[in-house]
Amino acid sequence: MSYAMASLALLTLRVCVTRPELRRINACGALVLAIAFACSLATARAGDAAPADREPSDSEQGAPFADSWRKTVVLSDQNAEGKASKCIAWVDQGWLVVERRDVSGDIEWQIVLAQVGEGDKPPLIELNPNVPDGLRLSYRDGLFFIRDDFGSLRCLRQKKSAAVKWPVLTIPPNEPQPGGGTMGRQGHTYYYRTNHGWQFIARGLGGELAEYVLRMYSLDVGCFQLSSRGDASRVDDITVGAKYRLIDSSTLWDDGELLVVRRMHGAAFAFHRAQQEKLQANRKQLIGAAPPEISAVQWLNGEPIALLELKGKGAFVYYAGSYSKQVADQLSAVETLYDKYRGRGLHVVGIISAEDAEIYAAICKERDLSFPLAIDDRSNATAKRFFVWDSPSFFLIGRDGKIAGSQYQVRQPRGAPPLPAPAEIEKILRAKER
Repeated sequence: MSYAMASLALLTLRVCVTRPELRRINACGALVLAIAFACSLATARAGDAAPADREPSDSEQGAPFADSWRKTVVLSDQNAEGKASKCIAWVDQGWLVVERRDVSGDIEWQIVLAQVGEGDKPPLIELNPNVPDGLRLSYRDGLFFIRDDFGSLRCLRQKKSAAVKWPVLTIPPNEPQPGGGTMGRQGHTYYYRTNHGWQFIARGLGGELAEYVLRMYSLDVGCFQLSSRGDASRVDDITVGAKYRLIDSSTLWDDGELLVVRRMHGAAFAFHRAQQEKLQANRKQLIGAAPPEISAVQWLNGEPIALLELKGKGAFVYYAGSYSKQVADQLSAVETLYDKYRGRGLHVVGIISAEDAEIYAAICKERDLSFPLAIDDRSNATAKRFFVWDSPSFFLIGRDGKIAGSQYQVRQPRGAPPLPAPAEIEKILRAKER
């Protein structure tokens, strides 16, 4: 119902009130007219607002392949809510633009692919029957293409330059947390943003003139890190992701035309989140349990130690992992802790990776480390038993021989060693053996 219908209802109400012969209309009749007016106005407003909220419809079969052309292809089976992932392609300002959305309707990536030439046919968009949610897009008989298979994205696109205008894509803002930034690379710029728990990266020519936007990584399954490198061939190699062994990092390789991306696919995110929840549950079960066995191929600074034999004494187990200068400094801090508490019966045991055994042996002599260091076997069996996927991590074992506390991937303020608070150690040493 339009605004004209609403106006007519209002006019009728006014006439009923002002004309003497109609003043005898009862209150019920006036109320009916008032409700009719309100409903007419609400319907009119809803009707006017609906087009803004509705997605553009696809073009009809045989419609001109030019600006305003649009096509949607469903990529997966509908979920319980009737939603599915999809690929959407459209023409804007003479360019073919393609995007992928997950089952929630959120954008996974957008790419300005190529200019549309006169007489060009629409792109061929089809599913990959061999890969769930797999996507194949071919334009101009394969001169430009997109392949997206469960997070492995490959795209050959038209090279952009400042002399050519293309439809600029919107880079997601940093929401709700601040952050993000830019990174200049050989005449172009990368923009990285954190938006509602996802790490996005975009590429453009400065001024946020983005030609593609990629959802790379979920912060729900790890902390964000960004590193890059380039070479004389003008190829960018960027890594986005966490430094956790449980999760692969996302990577981007781009020479301006060929784009190769390994990113976190929506289904992969669900899998990793389930794995992370399982990991946290396993770690929680360690508290109050006897410590796992240490499978060492070699011990530095003393004879082998069985943690179960330390019952009645209390222990601090420190997982250092692979070698770095920072790790060497951390081991010196552990030595300081050992010197402070060994006289009160606290045992300290370090666990290090087998791949760096020779380096650690030299570090022990160089830094006068005296606490025992266990070199884990090549399969990292000890780390796995403690559910450790990154360093530094540590465990406190009480006098009762049970794990009293733990911290994984310890992150301390700059310069502070990743060690437990003195109050935690005092609590263990003052407790009586059960």
